Amino acid sequence: EDMKAKVRQALNKPVYNVKQFYHQNGVFQYIATNVVFDNITLFVISFNAIWMAVDTELNQAPTLLQASPIFQLVEHFFCF
Repeated sequence: EDMKAKVRQALNKPVYNVKQFYHQNGVFQYIATNVVFDNITLFVISFNAIWMAVDTELNQAPTLLQASPIFQLVEHFFCF
């Protein structure tokens, strides 16, 4: 019975969501809680992961200054 109570207690625990701690109004909380912002962030992270693989395979230059312009452009995009 003690084990069942612990399991029930664990299942009834509210799901943690960091957005619960944000302010209720304001521009920055609106941006941070917006679904579009979430999707754009995930897209940039995914694109960066794919780009690292492409860069590793195709960029043979020893430094960024010696790399082809497309590699330089994308690297600077991720620094922005």
